[in-house]
Amino acid sequence: MYGIASYGLIGTGIYLQNKAKENYESYKNSFTHSESGGFYQTAVNQRNLSYIAIGAGTCIWTLDIAFIIKKARNVKKNPIPEKSKYYHQLANKEFVLTTNTIAFDNRTEFDIALENAAKLIIDGNEQIKTDEALALKTFENAKNQLSKALSIKPNHNEAKSQQEYVASKIASIKDKQNKYDQTIAEADRLLTTGNIDAAELEYNKAKQIYPNNSYPETKLQQIKQRREAERIQAEYDGIIAKANKLLVQGNLDEAKINYQTALTLKPQESYPKTKIHEIEQIINDRDYKEAIVQADKAFDNKQFDLAKSYYEKAKNLKPNETYPKNRIASINKMLEVNIPNPQVSSNGNPFYEKNKNAVFKIELPLNNSYSTSQGTGFLISSNGIAISNFHVFENCNWRNGTVSINGETFSIAELLAYNGAEDYVIFRIQTSKSLPYLSIAKTLPKVNRKGFCNWISRGANTELFRWNHFRF
Repeated sequence: MYGIASYGLIGTGIYLQNKAKENYESYKNSFTHSESGGFYQTAVNQRNLSYIAIGAGTCIWTLDIAFIIKKARNVKKNPIPEKSKYYHQLANKEFVLTTNTIAFDNRTEFDIALENAAKLIIDGNEQIKTDEALALKTFENAKNQLSKALSIKPNHNEAKSQQEYVASKIASIKDKQNKYDQTIAEADRLLTTGNIDAAELEYNKAKQIYPNNSYPETKLQQIKQRREAERIQAEYDGIIAKANKLLVQGNLDEAKINYQTALTLKPQESYPKTKIHEIEQIINDRDYKEAIVQADKAFDNKQFDLAKSYYEKAKNLKPNETYPKNRIASINKMLEVNIPNPQVSSNGNPFYEKNKNAVFKIELPLNNSYSTSQGTGFLISSNGIAISNFHVFENCNWRNGTVSINGETFSIAELLAYNGAEDYVIFRIQTSKSLPYLSIAKTLPKVNRKGFCNWISRGANTELFRWNHFRF
């Protein structure tokens, strides 16, 4: 029974020692005077109670051992077999008491507060290099520790000196933060009012105060993008104004070029797209009317082949118009000759077989349009001199034209001669090889002499060169 009581007291003493340790650690880490005093006094009380409990338990245990030894001696004098061995073992067993010990230092609350402040000052000076906000909190904690120390020893010179140092660090950080905040606020205000030059200057000042802060750099990039957008808008507006003026003046080609340039600056804008479409419609109408005028003039002069070519051009420009179709039908009826077409093959007409490779198809892009002009022609020399119709070249960009001969495609090198009234163009294709050609007759043809002509047959997917008889 005494043994149980002694074990209980010793266990209680050890528990109180552990609680005293915890309260002592809380005392060292506290920042307020009232709080730290409570932790410290509780730790002292628990320590004292643990000593009392351990001492009482030891005394009871000692008495219990003495009682056991006495019993053992009595048993030795009057042996009782079943008990003597047990008490003899207890009497000769060594008693060892082991406990946890607590090492309390002799520092006062003043010493601890001063040491804590010194450590916090060191930490703050390291933190200020990378994170001034964290450093400010650390210096504020150091300030609290020094206030605690000076509340105990108000005239302590070292504590007062450290307090002045910490106060200067806190003031320096806050002044810097206030300056940064004021600079950013002014920069934001200027940017909102549209004064981007002055805003840019203020954001750069803020960036110099805190180089690692991302906000001023983000705003500077926004200003840069805004300037670029304003530059593009100003250039776009100038080009559109010029294009509008040209359109009013009737300079359609130049106006279209300017609208296209404006569209490269701002591809999503619908206005230049609308104006380009409008110009193309005007040009298309103009070219159609010009083709009809030329066709009617040739028709009246009984130049039916030339008239037909212009009507064909007008029909291509406006496929839904019936007038050029009707005129073409009339011309075809007037030019109709009841001479059967020979079948052209490798066993056919020898003139065709001899000269078919000198005939070519020509394709030229129309100016101010996505359409093309197509026609035929023939080579008259082995080095690429060729003849075609003037109406095929008219209003076309011949420099981008192509000539197709026997499965090969050639570009046009230069124009050598042309005549609109006679409807011919002589030009040279770009080639370094010798090509088949038609020999030019040395004598003029006679009336009713049989001859040949060539044209393009328009099919769904193919275009064929054919020859037919006609009479001069």
